[in-house]
Amino acid sequence: MAEIPAHFERIERFWLAPPHKARIAGGVTAYGYQWNHSNFDWFKTLVNDRLRKRQKNRCCYCRRPLVFDKGHVEIDHIVHKGSTNSPYARFAFEAQNLALSCKDCNNNKGKKTVLARAIRAGSNYPKQAKAFSWVHPHFHRYSDHITIHQGWVYESKNKSPEGLEVIRKCMLDKLAGKELANRRVIVDGAADLKAAVIRAVAMVEDVGLERLCRELGGHLSRKWRSASSAEVKQVIRDTHAAVQMIRMP
Repeated sequence: MAEIPAHFERIERFWLAPPHKARIAGGVTAYGYQWNHSNFDWFKTLVNDRLRKRQKNRCCYCRRPLVFDKGHVEIDHIVHKGSTNSPYARFAFEAQNLALSCKDCNNNKGKKTVLARAIRAGSNYPKQAKAFSWVHPHFHRYSDHITIHQGWVYESKNKSPEGLEVIRKCMLDKLAGKELANRRVIVDGAADLKAAVIRAVAMVEDVGLERLCRELGGHLSRKWRSASSAEVKQVIRDTHAAVQMIRMP
């Protein structure tokens, strides 16, 4: 089975400049570690803009594309910050404790622990991969621990325990079914069968040509009632071949 690339291995070169650190420190002095306080809106905008570039516009956990609709992208605190009085609240503005995730992954991860062991009170944020029980977006190479097969099927590489933790805690093993449903919604929104096929072909890279034909051939045939399942599958194959020819140098 073909694989979907990770697109980026880890988040590189993400830190805060001294003026940013000073501004955050001033905000914390005035308002505490209240992440949702409007005083820190500038910081969240800065983090979102910079991380989108470093993450190639992909979720740090599932590696699906991040969209630009409000509410579909979240800044995840890798070590959950908890309330303003929690022992890890001080990590709320730690650069390497932040990553962009899709809403699904962030919701599924929730408050689950990702630390190999608890951090002592007053200790600095751990900067070594071994301090974490799962694939940390800043410290681990993603492809060393997780393989993504076409169709958004996730597998821990060489039974990596860190990879298994991400798959389990973010419920990545449920995404294949969700993405199939999404593909059907996408093609169903087309104006006609020709447009639906074009939309289907655009998803070949993430699914695989023959799998896409199996998934959507009968579905599109039943919806449009103008071609058999076999005919729709062949049209998808022919359209894909034509697109590949156009892309050739």
